Amino acid sequence: MGSLLMGFYSRCGFVKDAAEVLDEITERDIVVYTSIITGYGQSYKRLAASRQLVAY
Repeated sequence: MGSLLMGFYSRCGFVKDAAEVLDEITERDIVVYTSIITGYGQSYKRLAASRQLVAY
């Protein structure tokens, strides 16, 4: 359930909230870590794309 919530927050751009959910999960597995890493990656891509648009 935690990885699902983290994925939702990440897709919506709320990476800080996803990290807070990660802090609350006591039994972390590969799915949990994949969710948070993917979320950070997607957030970075959105930020980089936004910066490129502003540069034009």
